[in-house]
Amino acid sequence: MIGLEEAWSSQQTAITALNDLIRVIHTYKLNLLRRTTEDLKMLERIIQSAVREVDSATSPDLQALLTMSPAEQRSKLQFTTVMQTSSNNMTLALLKSVNVFISKQFSILPTAQEPVKFILYMEPTKAYLSPAPFTLSYEAHIADLITFAEFTALCFLPSSNVFATGTRNNRHTLSIDCIGEYAVPLADTLDVHWGPGLILVRAKAYLFGGLKGGNSAVCEMYDLYENDWAMLPDMLTPRSHFQPTVHKQFIYIFGGLDVDKAERFDLTRYSFEPLNLSVPGRHFITTYCHGDVFYLFTRTEVLRWDQRGPLQKIKEGLSVAFYSQMSPLKLDQELYFFGSSDEEHYLMKFHLETYKLDIALQFGVGAN
Repeated sequence: MIGLEEAWSSQQTAITALNDLIRVIHTYKLNLLRRTTEDLKMLERIIQSAVREVDSATSPDLQALLTMSPAEQRSKLQFTTVMQTSSNNMTLALLKSVNVFISKQFSILPTAQEPVKFILYMEPTKAYLSPAPFTLSYEAHIADLITFAEFTALCFLPSSNVFATGTRNNRHTLSIDCIGEYAVPLADTLDVHWGPGLILVRAKAYLFGGLKGGNSAVCEMYDLYENDWAMLPDMLTPRSHFQPTVHKQFIYIFGGLDVDKAERFDLTRYSFEPLNLSVPGRHFITTYCHGDVFYLFTRTEVLRWDQRGPLQKIKEGLSVAFYSQMSPLKLDQELYFFGSSDEEHYLMKFHLETYKLDIALQFGVGAN
């Protein structure tokens, strides 16, 4: 009998504990619903306030917004940076609403990377698109592309849009929507960079060097959410025509046009430090770090560096030269970047485990 009473008592205690837990969950759900409702009401009040700030003169802007294509609307909503390129009352009011709401909802702005859907190859007068899985290409007709200036530095934004900059005679920067095939101007760079190094790390793009007369050491940083460039300390060595890579808290920079030195940029201290490493090739170099191993694609060879000694050749005497227009794209164990041979232009594919190197496709109308 005593055993039954103890079991019954234990059962009642368990039931009481479960009931208490259910009440806690119910209270939490009610609080969450109340908080969500309050947030929605707050957003409604903010938008109503923003609308009141819009005067009758902005009606053409509102009409233009309503007549945008779905792709244009998506791009405008994905990047608050796009909004900041305009100064009309409608845009500023909407920007204020979005910024206030985001600041109350997130301690850190979301920067999750969407899968890349297109690779963009740009020439001075043409552009080509290759949709995933990157086995064919076709000529693109990108609206609002600024006079087809030769953009020599491309990387992928979190929305999979292409971030393009690095022109010879101006400071233009674009966000290119490859699905809608149109370009949105972003803030101009502070200096001219032609053939620079470009890499996106979290919500910031880092732009290194390029040509300005000769090799330049000037570096800049672009904030995606502020749509603004800031000047960084100069590199230790002026250089151009290279693509950097990131590992831990450093951006690594190897070689470049007529340069065989290497250095790295500390993302926490915003300073450069030299690397005791000599880089061959000295012209058009693309790099990528996989795990703790660096892969360097020079003009005629592929090199490997494990940070413990000199560079090691894993392929040489290649008929395809690599060049540094696009920040390398990694999908699974395949690395994609650009190459050329006898005026032909290719998308290269390198397997990071087997070291197999292939031409994924040739760029051009109808090219496979």
